[in-house]
Amino acid sequence: MQGTARIYVDPEELGYLATTPDISSVYCFFTPRIEGEPQSFDRGGFEPWRASLEAEADQNFYDTHFHLRKRETGCLSSFDFKGFDLDYFWLNNQQLIRSIDEGFWSDEWIKGKLLKLLRVQISEDRILLINHAGKHPVIRETRNMYYLYKRSKSSDKIEQGAFNLDHY
Repeated sequence: MQGTARIYVDPEELGYLATTPDISSVYCFFTPRIEGEPQSFDRGGFEPWRASLEAEADQNFYDTHFHLRKRETGCLSSFDFKGFDLDYFWLNNQQLIRSIDEGFWSDEWIKGKLLKLLRVQISEDRILLINHAGKHPVIRETRNMYYLYKRSKSSDKIEQGAFNLDHY
């Protein structure tokens, strides 16, 4: 929502992922795509800018009222989305341990249950993980599954737990 994501994981599951060698976790998030109707064959009174203005208004309404609509209806698909954009990053178990040690995971109680929370922001085609010290961009390799399975010049650092440029 508005370029942010909140990832919740059960503390026991997070502990399992962090302490089990050869396990990696993939964190995916979807952004709804709100677009104007194409109206490819409608030529009467055509105002080419109207559909994009209406779509922009729908997007603003969705962003502004998302939590309210979710509470009212329990439905995340209140609008007729034209699709979703998918983005993800992955962390191997050494990176996950380091992310825990560096305070990227915080405690949050939801409906009486303790969960671990990882806050994420998408900004200008970057994925930033947020901790008490600020926002830290994940390296490009962790945004592509190819580098989870194939060696690259970054593999040694990644295997040692590096996942953002501060780890250089």
